[in-house]
Amino acid sequence: MVGERYHAFFFQATKPSELCAVRLGIAEEVAAFIQVHDREGIVRHMPDEWVDAFSAAGAPEQVAEAIQRWIVAGADSVVFQPLDGDPACLDEYSRYLMPLLKRAERA
Repeated sequence: MVGERYHAFFFQATKPSELCAVRLGIAEEVAAFIQVHDREGIVRHMPDEWVDAFSAAGAPEQVAEAIQRWIVAGADSVVFQPLDGDPACLDEYSRYLMPLLKRAERA
């Protein structure tokens, strides 16, 4: 639920971006969704497919694959949000995830 809240806030604050909506082919659907729902409504009713498309979770390999998909789709930056605000997660990102992303960058 925390991730869903974060993404609901992201949607409401930024509106559909080219990467998040146009390239995924859901720009009009996202815009209409935002018009109909307030922040709590977005949290409750956001389709699971959107949460999956706009977030990365799982094993480091799964997260790296999701980030690579965003880069291919045109992302020029990715923000790492520590799980539940725990700064120790940033150490884990550096230790486990960054080597995978560096390998993918060289490939």
